[in-house]
Amino acid sequence: MNTQHAVRPSSLREPLPPEPRPILLLEGQPRLRMLAAYAALHVFIFAGLVYTVSWSPELALGALLLCYVLENILFVLGHVGLHASFIETPEPQMTTITHHSFAHHYRDIRAYHKTWLSSRMSYFVCPRNGFNTLTSYIYLVAPVLSAAVISLVDWRVGLCALSSLWGAHALQAVCHEWYHHNDREGFYWWPTRLFLSGLERVGIMSTRKHLDHHRHHLHSLDDVHDWLDLYLPGGERLGGALWGWLLRKHVPGERNMIKAMLKLSGVYYTLHFVLFTGVFLAVAW
Repeated sequence: MNTQHAVRPSSLREPLPPEPRPILLLEGQPRLRMLAAYAALHVFIFAGLVYTVSWSPELALGALLLCYVLENILFVLGHVGLHASFIETPEPQMTTITHHSFAHHYRDIRAYHKTWLSSRMSYFVCPRNGFNTLTSYIYLVAPVLSAAVISLVDWRVGLCALSSLWGAHALQAVCHEWYHHNDREGFYWWPTRLFLSGLERVGIMSTRKHLDHHRHHLHSLDDVHDWLDLYLPGGERLGGALWGWLLRKHVPGERNMIKAMLKLSGVYYTLHFVLFTGVFLAVAW
């Protein structure tokens, strides 16, 4: 689309209003509780992966590859859904991750690493909405239930499945803020810097390519492209096709894009976790 002639497809964002809702910076006891939950999550991820490697390196490798692919497909759907929400959801109604993503695109590109704790954890529990979000189902409820079913056959495989899935998501959450951080050495622990820099060197991550996603930054809600943060063959085509399909459904003042995305996502998320559970059950048996 020619950005010079692009028209915002929603009157809610034309012109973009002054900031009525600040990004969420956790302080005091809420921050300490969220830090404790974040630490526990990563202890579980690393302990599960280390145990799986010690028990079955082949299973660990296969699980990580499968979960990497599944996570990136989820990311494409979620990313497209976020941009639909930017158009059709009034800012006061946005969940934490949607609002921080909106601010990241249209107000302050540093919003993610300014709010790193609330942003990363809001996939599991929204600081504003609690567990009453779609992302809590996708990243917390459904994975835990799937792992519980797998563990009925073999708890080791269940542990591997959940730690691999959450590990893939942890990488996804960190890499996006990495792309925009101007003090990587001061902000990230050295093993994290080494790992993410290595992924950039081999082409799994690309700061240059990600910044292309922000060429629409501040001037257009519909001229969006480059949907992936991590490399996945065919992922960009999927994102572009979904976005074009949603834009054709938009009617100013209505929520047709979001409704269509929720229907599609409901079908996909069901298939996603049936596949995830089925593969690991087959391994467990």
